[in-house]
Amino acid sequence: MNKIIIGLILVIFSLPVSAEVCDTSDFFPETTLLTQEVVKVSEAKCVDKLDDNYMDLVTGCLSGGWKAGAGMVQGFIDLIKLLLIDAPSWLWKEASDSIEKLIAGDLNPIEMAIAIADINLSSQSNIWDTAKDYWDAFVKFSKDLKNSLVKEIKGFPCLPLEKQSEIICQGVSNVFLLVVSPAKFIQGAKWGISTAKALTQFVNETKLMNGLEKTSLADRLKLAATSMKGGPQMGKPLLKLKEGDLFEVELPDGQKIIQYAKNVQGKDGKIHRITREVPLDAKTLAIDSNSAIGKEILGQMVKAHAGKASLIFVDVNHLGKTNYFAGGTQAGDQYLTSVAESLRKTLRPGDMVFKNGGDELVVVLGSNNPQVVKQISQRMINEVDHNPIVRQIFRQEVKTAVQKYKDVNRAKNLNDLPDSLVSSLTKADVNLAKSNFENFKRLKLSEYKKEFKEQATYRGSISVGSSLIKSNEELPMVLKRAEEQASRVKAEYKIRTGHDISKYNINVLPMENVRKWSPPMAMDPN
Repeated sequence: MNKIIIGLILVIFSLPVSAEVCDTSDFFPETTLLTQEVVKVSEAKCVDKLDDNYMDLVTGCLSGGWKAGAGMVQGFIDLIKLLLIDAPSWLWKEASDSIEKLIAGDLNPIEMAIAIADINLSSQSNIWDTAKDYWDAFVKFSKDLKNSLVKEIKGFPCLPLEKQSEIICQGVSNVFLLVVSPAKFIQGAKWGISTAKALTQFVNETKLMNGLEKTSLADRLKLAATSMKGGPQMGKPLLKLKEGDLFEVELPDGQKIIQYAKNVQGKDGKIHRITREVPLDAKTLAIDSNSAIGKEILGQMVKAHAGKASLIFVDVNHLGKTNYFAGGTQAGDQYLTSVAESLRKTLRPGDMVFKNGGDELVVVLGSNNPQVVKQISQRMINEVDHNPIVRQIFRQEVKTAVQKYKDVNRAKNLNDLPDSLVSSLTKADVNLAKSNFENFKRLKLSEYKKEFKEQATYRGSISVGSSLIKSNEELPMVLKRAEEQASRVKAEYKIRTGHDISKYNINVLPMENVRKWSPPMAMDPN
């Protein structure tokens, strides 16, 4: 009897697995039939299958698909694109034609690396060496990810392919691209023993979250199949685009996520429906357009709404400065979250918010009426200006600086100062306070007075630029116009509040009949 079951298992695992979610209960034996021998044979067969598909699967995560949608060559190209987010924009334009020809070819990653190295980019050619190193780091991570999943999650190779793909792609997004992002890699970050702790934590959390710590293989397979088949409830599309659809999906625990579904022609010539969770920025809950999927969705929206919509570029003023407030990075996080909440109060159904860069947001607005666009832009600015949390963050920093001034002013010696203030002093400050407190006091009072006066000139605000999306226009040009206008708005605001604008290289004068401490003023869209 066992021989018959073993043969049946071998036949089952030789069948192709569809990219669509399968009801695995139809082809996995019942728990009572899974003897130790059958489990051993089936798991061995699953491991072989995982070995054959793994690199295509893990690299496909970079462009939002698994094997049918994107293989190693396309994944390597996406790695380079990710890397070039931090490179000069002209560099990508100069090389894009050559790279498109390479994509059209049938090269393996090593051949691709050699071909790319031959592209003449003068003094900037080292970017391709960096890309090759980044690829090597990704391969190293991919092997570590696979070994950890197989070792820690018993029966992982036998999970349905969709479930494997989901977990592996979460590892790529939440571990590798977070710990060793292109920007961090350029700055010297590597995938090594120390950063492997993040991978271990991810695998352990994945095991618990998915209930994969159970000992019975049959139970694990049944659990995975059930959660895939009937768990998430997909609602109506949030947005229908030419190449795909956005859906809001409610998970069994009540959590809501956004998914992007699109049809992709695989290497086998067949059309496969690929669905990927859309990465959202944790602080703003906006679609992260720094990711490959997010950038694709933003680009598709601009194409779909050409001639009938507009793009608004939002620059969060003084965000970097808030990270050095007394509250540390938590103050900056709270500031960014509050700004995003204010923006959403001004938007209509169908208007989408994207995170762009570190302190920038982009909104695709369903109107190309210049007057409406300007009104909504100013409404965004005013909502942030009146946000009580934003105001409190900046006022609290002024209060902190004033309190330091008061503490020093009433102190007669070092022991009279609060411990929190003493701990912020340099060693030289402490020595001076011990040897000549009056001199220390005079210097610090002058320093703290200047500090709280300067801090009082900073207020939480946003600078907004807008651009009408013209017919047949694509994302880069629209984004550039809106960003340039946001810089002009920011420069005008900074001049009014007495801040330096030399780094913007913009000639701008303060607006007439606008009070010094009024929030930034929106301009007519480009």
